[in-house]
Order: sequence, then structure tokens, then C-alpha cells
Amino acid sequence: MTEPSKKPEGELAAEMEALARQLGATLRTAWHSQERQEIQAEIEAGLEDMSASLKRVAQEIGDSPAAQQVKAEATTYRERAREGDLGRKVQTDLTTALRTVSEQLRKLADSWTPLEPDEEPESAKESPPSV
Repeated sequence: MTEPSKKPEGELAAEMEALARQLGATLRTAWHSQERQEIQAEIEAGLEDMSASLKRVAQEIGDSPAAQQVKAEATTYRERAREGDLGRKVQTDLTTALRTVSEQLRKLADSWTPLEPDEEPESAKESPPSV
């Protein structure tokens, strides 16, 4: 008698398991390799250099005349806000803007021709929604 052959499904599963084991072994070997350690060292050195460069540029920008002017203006605005000048100006401007919008809405509403009482649709006879 001949030996029964393996089922194709069993062979596929066995090959997939072998592939998974080989992939794991390859990744472990790569992780512990000299090449990976060298690449890691290069990346770390590059990041340290970039960090130092960014700190230096940030310090140069912070010390520039333009940055000093921005800092001075920010301080002035903060002091004005504390004193209330800016707050009062914003409140006055906002009140004026709201008054203007309200007036324009009133003019728009006045420009529409109202329907005659017998022309009003049923939905218009109900009271308008409250705001």
C-alpha cells in the first residue's frame, strides 16, 4: 500500500506556519544586527544636530529686532487691555456694529411689501418663531 498523501489544506497551513517562523527569525536577526545599530546611531546623531540647530535658530529669531518689536507691542496691548482701553473700544465697536446690523435688517423688512390679509398663507397666520 502506498502512503496516503497529505491534504493540500494541511500543506498550505504548514507552509504558512514555516513562513511565519522564518519571518520572525529574520526580524530578530535584523534587529540585533550591526547594521541596525549603526543606522540607529546615525539617526540619533542627526536628530541631536537638528535639535541644536533649531534651538540656535529660535534664539537668533528671538533676539532679532523684529522679534523684540513684536514682544514690545504685545506688552503694550496687554497693558492697554488691563487698563480697559482696549476693552472699552471693543465694546463700543461691537455695540455700533450690532446697531448697524439691526438698522439694516429693519430697512430690509420695511422694503418688503406686506401681503393683504386675504392673501396670507395659512403658515403666515401663525405667530413667528420667538428668538
